[in-house]
Amino acid sequence: MENLHRLRWCVGAPFRLVVLLALLLPYSLSVGTPAPQLLGDFTRLRSAGAAELAAPAVPRYQIVADLDFDAATLAASQTVTYINTTSVTLSSIVFNVTPNYYRSFALERVTVGGQPVAPALDGVVLEIPLPAPLPPQAQATIAIDYRLRVPSPGNLRFGKASGILALGNWYPVLAVYQHAQADWNRHRYVDTGDAFFTEAADYEVTLNLSRPLTIAHSGEVVSGADRRLVLRARGVRDFALALSDRYRTRSVQVDETTITVFYLPEHSAGGAQYLQSAEESLRWLNRQLGPYPYPSLHIAETISNDANWVGQEYPNLVFISSQTTAAGGGIGSYLSYLVIHEIVHQWFYGLVGGDQLYEPWLDEAPATYLAYQFFRANYPGLYDGMWRSLTGGYRSAVNSWGDRTLDTSIYDYGVESHYFAIIYRKGAMFLDELREAMGADIFYPFLREFVETYRARVATGYDFLDLAQTRSSADLRPLFGKYFSYPRYAGTLDYDIPNGHFFTQTNGQPPGASSKGFGIVDDANAPLWSEFRRLGGVAALGYPVSRRFAWDGFVSQAVQKGILQWQPSQRSVLLVNIFDELSRRGLDGWLASFRQVPQSFDWRSDAGKPWADVVASHLAVLDSNPGIKAQFNSVPNPVNVYGLPMAYADMGNNYTLRAQRVVIQQWKQETPWAQAGQVTVANGGDIGKEAGLIPAEALVVMDPREAIAPATQGRR
Repeated sequence: MENLHRLRWCVGAPFRLVVLLALLLPYSLSVGTPAPQLLGDFTRLRSAGAAELAAPAVPRYQIVADLDFDAATLAASQTVTYINTTSVTLSSIVFNVTPNYYRSFALERVTVGGQPVAPALDGVVLEIPLPAPLPPQAQATIAIDYRLRVPSPGNLRFGKASGILALGNWYPVLAVYQHAQADWNRHRYVDTGDAFFTEAADYEVTLNLSRPLTIAHSGEVVSGADRRLVLRARGVRDFALALSDRYRTRSVQVDETTITVFYLPEHSAGGAQYLQSAEESLRWLNRQLGPYPYPSLHIAETISNDANWVGQEYPNLVFISSQTTAAGGGIGSYLSYLVIHEIVHQWFYGLVGGDQLYEPWLDEAPATYLAYQFFRANYPGLYDGMWRSLTGGYRSAVNSWGDRTLDTSIYDYGVESHYFAIIYRKGAMFLDELREAMGADIFYPFLREFVETYRARVATGYDFLDLAQTRSSADLRPLFGKYFSYPRYAGTLDYDIPNGHFFTQTNGQPPGASSKGFGIVDDANAPLWSEFRRLGGVAALGYPVSRRFAWDGFVSQAVQKGILQWQPSQRSVLLVNIFDELSRRGLDGWLASFRQVPQSFDWRSDAGKPWADVVASHLAVLDSNPGIKAQFNSVPNPVNVYGLPMAYADMGNNYTLRAQRVVIQQWKQETPWAQAGQVTVANGGDIGKEAGLIPAEALVVMDPREAIAPATQGRR
């Protein structure tokens, strides 16, 4: 999406729709104008071939829809065939429903395999329970009936004004299942950037209109004209439409693609610029990135009620705001840049998907940079001034709001101009330095390889950077460290995140080999990060070894030395009595044999004693070893932190104090981990993990973005 460049050059029948298995490509049509000639086999996919565009076992959407254009209402019946391509058995399937953000969505009925179910709609997240668990590779058919009332004027993507109805992000779309989180992506929608994350799918859309209209759309026309038509698209991430009875159209052929532009009659000059910019840039981009893979490309004028919303990309379809179109201008104008920026998105977002919520740079930076490079290559007299404006705009924004690395999310920005300056402008500056470091003769083949490698897939920032380093003879790590905080390139294994800290040291990989790990954060449920630091941080507790989980109803998280548990009544974190729990589970023999931990003394005499006397009798155990006693008393409120001493014994090569929450050992002879006489604190959290005290799902390493506190990053 291009949403801020405009601020400175720096730049009555309801509707039913069905999305079905479409082994065809995206196509386009203008209803109310002569129907285009249809391809017999719908397989114009360039040399890659139709079979290579979509990933295996992609979802299949059928949408059958009735649209009342004048009333701006739709009644839709949607069927989705979903194959479980995850490695886990699913109990529910999650959709994202962006129209519910605008209170435009009314859910009527949901069935799974023909059986009615009771879904839960929370914000834009629609969770549909499955009547029976869905194992890997099994198939489910979900039918969703709903109604929409399109807002007026709405916005560039979704709304009706001036005789144009825009339908972008208008239907329930499958969320992405993320293995690192062992859950569906359940993001909070915001208007900053493109708050979307979708995978490739096949579509068949049957559209019934209340009257003839001219339509710009994703996909291709399979059959029909006038008031009923069937559209199909294969291997696309979204399916969008723009409809009007006022559109004028013009077309041009570029290589094997027909470009059609849709504009209002009073903006014919802007429509002409659509066509010129699209024609020239598509021909250039085909050479730089590989051929555009679809038979058609539509560019349509829609209405924006926000000056910051000026352009939006969809598969085979671009929306440009009416305000920008009316401003017009020749090649080199903001309008021409905007059209080119959105066309680049057909490769970066359309072909190569990414997490637009948490790695928006991965599509916005190339879309920005390559649009500028088009002018550099084809209109060099315009380029220098345009590039100075971009870099100057970045510096101005940094002076106002501060700098950020590129691997920041849409949730990290309170001011949209700040987001634009970092993700778009600074992202373009990074790619310019990358091009200089690699050399243009390597840079563009690298981009083509990246597009081909991740076509119809979801790529990550690491995928992009790693491939660049592989193809470059130069060491790019200093450059990556300049622009990113990814651990592999930032030279650090742990780092601050909003309201907390993220650690990669216990992710099971060699240092720096993976960005995943565990974060400790403060949020409304528990200030674990503050308490972790209060208790001594890494020096006293070690690194985190789990996500948060519930223990006896309390928010808990395992670290190497123990399990942190937030106690709301005391407004503090205590360590779980790990070793008491292991005794309760009959694991004392295991502790003695494998961990050299003695069995607890018999403390039944504590019953009935005043608490102070109980504490005193247990603390007396410490008198057996001054070194261990000193270690025990080295933390504030040691009984609250470590629990009561429960046993002390000579275990052979060490003297061991067993407390409720920790084991402290003094070593008689040198070991690989301690010198003779040294006192160490055993990793109680690791012991609890090994003994199965921590739920398996809490041990799944996290993406750093997932660790951000919900109040900050917008997740559940």
